[in-house]
Amino acid sequence: ADSGLSHGSVTAIHQDGAGFIWIGTADRLNRYDGYDFLHIVRDRRDPRSLSSNWIATIARDARGQLYIGTDGGSVVLRDASTGHFLPLLDAAGAPLLEPQTMVRTLEFDRNGRLWVG
Repeated sequence: ADSGLSHGSVTAIHQDGAGFIWIGTADRLNRYDGYDFLHIVRDRRDPRSLSSNWIATIARDARGQLYIGTDGGSVVLRDASTGHFLPLLDAAGAPLLEPQTMVRTLEFDRNGRLWVG
């Protein structure tokens, strides 16, 4: 954990069901537990890490799962049990969005469908 935000440009804020505050910045995803910041950074060698360090938007579905939209890295789902970030896939296992898609906003409608802008 570090003492402050990873970057001064805050692009997204979201509180999850466990009370953590997730803060997206122009350089990394930050998780604040009320005391300390944890900086989560993309690891190019790990396909289960963030797809980009520029976090544009954060959304949560009805089951409490976090979706992270990035600038140039598409959308990833955070697996709460492992902490890994997984790309959104279709039924055949192919990515739903091109890997370099710039995502500006994520929103769930009342039917639980994810809308990506």
